[in-house]
Amino acid sequence: MTSLLIADESVLWREGLAAVLEQEGMGVVGKVGSAAALRLALGETSADVVLVGIPMPAVGPEQGMSVIESMRLEHPGVGVLVLSGQFDPALATRLIGRRPVSAGYLLKHPLPEVATLVRAVAVVAGGGTFVDRSVVERLRSARGGPDPLHGLSERERCILALIAEGRTNSAICDALCLSPKTVETHVRAIFNKLDLRPAPEDHRRVLAVLRYLQVDAHGAQQPPDAPRATGGSPRPPAPGECAA
Repeated sequence: MTSLLIADESVLWREGLAAVLEQEGMGVVGKVGSAAALRLALGETSADVVLVGIPMPAVGPEQGMSVIESMRLEHPGVGVLVLSGQFDPALATRLIGRRPVSAGYLLKHPLPEVATLVRAVAVVAGGGTFVDRSVVERLRSARGGPDPLHGLSERERCILALIAEGRTNSAICDALCLSPKTVETHVRAIFNKLDLRPAPEDHRRVLAVLRYLQVDAHGAQQPPDAPRATGGSPRPPAPGECAA
């Protein structure tokens, strides 16, 4: 069972998240309302994932990110899933660009679907990266400038979007009704077109996600161990989505 620690300034939001996630078979080991209480709870519980609401009481987004980074240094085995009250491209890209990964970013408004939230928790708990597709599109639109994905086909863009959601090749096969060989071919093409240097595939998947978010991944310091990419449960594409 995945164990969760929920940190948010709103008691209604904390209680609502806990009720929903417990119904989905997850264990909530703590619910706190401040950065100070979060630090204390992390030392007293054994959470797999922390769901952090941003902004936190008495701290702005930048300070909230500092709290998260300190937490990840002190508790590197705990994944972080941020639920942000407002769209913050800088916070999202800093979160995903840090090592180890084990991180995700969702918006509180509009409220994420339960299936999306559960999948995000599963991906982060497994050591992967989760960025909701709506967030990705808003990030790319906010940054503007040249499209770093201009060389990718529509199918490759679709597969890269699913990689950003933490999907494994097997989950992508199920979601798009493609054979494993076809997906592997597309993933290799994505790596080549994005000029990602040879490295373990799971590490290159993270670099591809960073490129998808238009982060300067090549300039980031790399960790000794490549992060894992773990998929959640597959979902079929919506009508008109990921057209061939």
